[in-house]
Amino acid sequence: MTRDSKQLLKLVGKLFATWALLSALGALYGQQLVNHSLPLMQGFAQNITDDFYVNLGWQKENSRMLMINANFGIPKTSIRALGINPGATVSAGTNVEHILVPLVLLFTVVICWPVTRWKHRGVLLLLSLPAALLSLVLTTPYLLVGKVEGLLQDQAQQVGVIRDKPLYLDWMLFTEVGGRWLLPICLGLICVWILHLLFINTETHPT
Repeated sequence: MTRDSKQLLKLVGKLFATWALLSALGALYGQQLVNHSLPLMQGFAQNITDDFYVNLGWQKENSRMLMINANFGIPKTSIRALGINPGATVSAGTNVEHILVPLVLLFTVVICWPVTRWKHRGVLLLLSLPAALLSLVLTTPYLLVGKVEGLLQDQAQQVGVIRDKPLYLDWMLFTEVGGRWLLPICLGLICVWILHLLFINTETHPT
């Protein structure tokens, strides 16, 4: 086996081991992590739409299922046209494992990226913290709000009402067909790029 083949095999093994470890940590502590980020995600979700009031919380029957309870209060004219009455509520959800996919991918990139010094690894991990929050708010709130909007789109078709499709629904669909994977990888590489700008003249031998 050549030296390059050994290095590639070592990298693949490191990637797999890191992914497995982060996935296990997510299974054990993921719900607590998501719970701490709920106020941020709820505020972000409410800013996505003004068609309904957003409330995020855990499903009683399944504590690992994060639910959005969309309350329409006094519905807007476009909502009333769909036959939705004042005070109506629509719910949709997603599980913890789905929410954590971007974080697992982001930190897999950050942890496995070769660096020259352990100090650089620490800086890279610090850079990844805001990137992790960004990956959360650009995926889960859009997913949950988008699921409610999808139900409204279905209702509009059933009653024969033309309802414009908001741009955030396109973003949600993009994240669900691969963007949820692409976004954290790109954010991880941006963190690496920033690290390179900060320590551009450091030695080149990875640790």
